[in-house]
Amino acid sequence: MRVRGNTGGTAAKWETAATLGFGRISCESAMVPLAMSFHLRAARLVPVIVALLPLAISPSASAQEVVTVSIETNFSPYRDGARPIQEAWVRELNEAAYSVRVAMYSFTLQPFKDALIAAQGRGLDVRVVADIGALMRGTAPSCLAVDLYDAGIPIKKYAPFDTRNLLHDKFMVIDETVLVTGSANFTTSAVQFNHENSIIIKAKGETPEFIAAFRDQFEAMWNDAFGDFNGFFEDWTPKGSCQ
Repeated sequence: MRVRGNTGGTAAKWETAATLGFGRISCESAMVPLAMSFHLRAARLVPVIVALLPLAISPSASAQEVVTVSIETNFSPYRDGARPIQEAWVRELNEAAYSVRVAMYSFTLQPFKDALIAAQGRGLDVRVVADIGALMRGTAPSCLAVDLYDAGIPIKKYAPFDTRNLLHDKFMVIDETVLVTGSANFTTSAVQFNHENSIIIKAKGETPEFIAAFRDQFEAMWNDAFGDFNGFFEDWTPKGSCQ
């Protein structure tokens, strides 16, 4: 396996070929995470890291698919207050062509809200599943969540059987070929103050299995597939004055 890297300029880039198991890393590709880690650390102070990766993704031991993806990573915080995570999220939403699926644990980020509403206004299929903490401020509905609702964006809240359980996801699937995930919540704290990461993986061509898995997980929540053992996903309608 050959890994080529370049950490000069404003971005670090690398190219590699690997065979990855879906949910595991095969022995022959065990060096890939180390190589990626090297370049990520070398480029810690630059805003964007991009890779083009021809990958063989295996959803099962008996099936593999070869996909080409671009990978962009962003981090927070920055001394100058820059928000590369937020900028990347908004850019991807502005470039979305037909669908946006969002799973969120927490939600306070105004520019992100505005980009979702703009996507809805362009006629896209925008849907949100959320933990109750993303939708409420104490006993009052969140004004940002109410804005989504008023814009016509369907929202489903997670109603767990055990209140200790959370919808702790933070991901978006855009046009079924773009996956946005990472540690960062859709909050001001995450994109400016916390130590967070976000990764954007764009597939070239048809929807690959690993993005389809996130899409299907979203649809399972949306269609209330966990009601027999974990909790329900219910249509959310705000009531009362927002905060």
